Amino acid sequence: MNKRYILFASLIFCLLPNCFGQLYIGPKAGLQAFKPFFSSKEDTEDIRLHPKPGINLGIAAVVEVKENFALNFEFAYSQKGKKVRGEFDPVLKHDVTYNHIDIPLLFTRRFNVRQGNGAYQWYVNAGPNISYWINGSGSISNSELKGEWSTERLDYEIVFDQPSFDADQSNINHPNRLQLGLNIGGGLIFKPGRNNILMVDFRLEMGSTFVGKKDSSVEFPYQLFAYSDNLRAVNGGLKASVAYLFDMNLSQRKKGKSTKKIKRRR
Repeated sequence: MNKRYILFASLIFCLLPNCFGQLYIGPKAGLQAFKPFFSSKEDTEDIRLHPKPGINLGIAAVVEVKENFALNFEFAYSQKGKKVRGEFDPVLKHDVTYNHIDIPLLFTRRFNVRQGNGAYQWYVNAGPNISYWINGSGSISNSELKGEWSTERLDYEIVFDQPSFDADQSNINHPNRLQLGLNIGGGLIFKPGRNNILMVDFRLEMGSTFVGKKDSSVEFPYQLFAYSDNLRAVNGGLKASVAYLFDMNLSQRKKGKSTKKIKRRR
């Protein structure tokens, strides 16, 4: 990934607690399902598209701006992709996973709920997403491979802009590796301990940048005429994740403990 984006993410993590209020940081993990959305219906006339399941893993940060308002920031590995099935070719199966680094920034509005002796919060959020395409892998089978090349299935790894590539690789020319999108979602916040929170998050992500440029092309190890991989599409899907975050305002905790000790001595 480009060093500028790593530096950008690091600066945000460092500056957020100094610019605003209470800061929570911790791991997050979840499941998701993505598929491409094409600009034209003609691009899907010969195929059927199904969501591709994947995972997301990373670090989440929440900064409380003021009461019931917060900023959510994440740096996460995310699996996107597609499952293609043939409309006229019953043998056609193309499954591909795209590995991304996602950096979303979400503006959050919280609502308090009291139930018996306990309390929790629910929230809605929205914001932009920066996604960087690292690499990917896939497998394809169709009648042409089976008939012309006597191959049941082709498994491959994705490479970018390589004029010569190996037999187990698929080369993508001129991809849009940096992609922008929008996140909209909501979830629940629980407080299992004094200095930590548990977040259950549900989110819709819709890309606004095509996976490929106008002159993009996908080259497979075998020359295929009956099937071409179209990149004039955006990634879109649903995410569900859980994050366990810890209060990072250590100085405030120590101040509170010191005050209590002084009061007890008096």
